[in-house]
Amino acid sequence: NCHGAGGLAGQHRLGARHGASVVFLGTCKVLLAIFFGSSALTLLDAVPTSVLGVMLAIAGQELATTGFTLLVSSVEKKYEEIMAAEEAATNTDA
Repeated sequence: NCHGAGGLAGQHRLGARHGASVVFLGTCKVLLAIFFGSSALTLLDAVPTSVLGVMLAIAGQELATTGFTLLVSSVEKKYEEIMAAEEAATNTDA
């Protein structure tokens, strides 16, 4: 399982909000490996590629949304700073 930016974004998008979710995921994987071993690998190989594609699309959408939100908030903050400086300059001129 990928725990890079896309993996974490996908987990967050699907409801993981605390560190306990990562512990739960890890525990499930360890138990799966202990009790099912190579048959679990066969089961995981049976997951269609289209399902993995949908998961990738969800992770990408989450990263894009987060990036866009951060960009917009940064631009809004800069705009407010400019407007405040302009208003301050206008008030001192009068």
